Amino acid sequence: MEKVIGVDLRQAASAPRPDFADLEVPDSRAPEKFVDALSEIVGANSVAVDDMARVVHTYGKSLRDLVRVRAGAIARTPDVVVYPADEAEVRAVVDMAVDLDAVIIPFGGGSNIAGSLEPHADEDRVVVSLDLGRLRRVLDIDTDSGTARIQAGALGPDLEAQLNEAGWTLGHFPESFTHSTLGGWVATRSSGMQSDKYGDIADIVRDCASYGPAASW
Repeated sequence: MEKVIGVDLRQAASAPRPDFADLEVPDSRAPEKFVDALSEIVGANSVAVDDMARVVHTYGKSLRDLVRVRAGAIARTPDVVVYPADEAEVRAVVDMAVDLDAVIIPFGGGSNIAGSLEPHADEDRVVVSLDLGRLRRVLDIDTDSGTARIQAGALGPDLEAQLNEAGWTLGHFPESFTHSTLGGWVATRSSGMQSDKYGDIADIVRDCASYGPAASW
């Protein structure tokens, strides 16, 4: 390192920790009427247009993502973040977005490392981040068939705790288990070093609802 690029590894880094207030965050492009319409569907407290919420929903957790955030390289963010509470609200948000030609990016635990959460820099349409964090319940378990209906926003620990209470386990433990969701596992065909006993998520899933808020296992 010292010979090729002249970095002295024996010297402590002196770069100051960046402050969020110093970041230049693009303004939201969501019209007020659009935000009001979303609020009517999910409630005003479940819609966010502030800078922090939009930046958090822009990047995943890859090194490339984290470096760009620290460098203030934020070319485009979602214009609004919405948190539906059930399947009916998901359907209504999707229907409204389709009618108004808006873009929807689903958001689970935010652990993505493939750039799937990031809007295109040249996207002119309104971008909605659909955060499924409120849809985190095991809806029911069929003990005869060994299947369950589970909402897509369930984080690994919450999901496993609910199943364990009924004497069951999903059997899927990717490295991102504590910070990722069931819906994210399905969308990315999740695997991992601890998938050798029950298989990858594609081996476990049985059916997904057309709008994606719940699945059967």
